Amino acid sequence: ESIVLTLDLRRSLRFDEGTDEYTLKPVLVAVDATKAATVSGAVDLDCPTGNTALRNGAVYVFSGRNVVPDDVDGSGIEPVASARIESPLGTATRRYEVNYLAPGDYTLAPTCRADEDESGASDALEFGPTVNVRLEAGDSEQVDLD
Repeated sequence: ESIVLTLDLRRSLRFDEGTDEYTLKPVLVAVDATKAATVSGAVDLDCPTGNTALRNGAVYVFSGRNVVPDDVDGSGIEPVASARIESPLGTATRRYEVNYLAPGDYTLAPTCRADEDESGASDALEFGPTVNVRLEAGDSEQVDLD
């Protein structure tokens, strides 16, 4: 078997305001490489003034359909993966890509405020419209978020 391990930094780093230090508590995700799927696409997200999807945005991936998105706070619904919103060099298009997902149903939820998500703390993130996607083994799905 071929297994891919990914380190989810968004869920692994915790900031302690008292000591002004980060602690790494690794969150690893294992996926059978022969069944791993990818989802990617364009993102058209209206962000509040002073916030941009390119500077602060991410797409959170939740296991299951019609999931009400939540931040990375260690309780309730937690994302299984996330990806920054980026712009390919020389384009104005905003895109995301999430690799190494196990086959199944997922809810995709974009946010302009991923930079405010402190792992282990409940943060009031605002998410854009969610989209459901079903991934089969080896899929490479294009799902635009707007």
